[in-house]
Amino acid sequence: SYHRGKILAYQGHHQAAIAAYQRLISLNPARGDGYRELGLSLIDLGRLGEAQELLQAALRQDANDLGALHRLQYATAAQRAEEARPDLHVDFVTFASGPHRRVGEVWQ
Repeated sequence: SYHRGKILAYQGHHQAAIAAYQRLISLNPARGDGYRELGLSLIDLGRLGEAQELLQAALRQDANDLGALHRLQYATAAQRAEEARPDLHVDFVTFASGPHRRVGEVWQ
């Protein structure tokens, strides 16, 4: 489920990736990477509040997960920006580089 979710997310099929990560979490709730990756897919869909909850769950499973920490900080900052300036549009851009995804933002 983890690798299937990664492939689906990389291809931009976030709803299908979400289903794969939810299955992974249901099979092994102690595995933090499922929460992290589910949070990333939710960020890609602009569902920041849900993403924050899952990224916090990932950090409860593994406090050293720097990927989850970085994405949690990003999601929190993006949500605050949207709340503070609803007149500005925040674009969520996903960059793919090799086997790793990096979520970037464009604030204009």
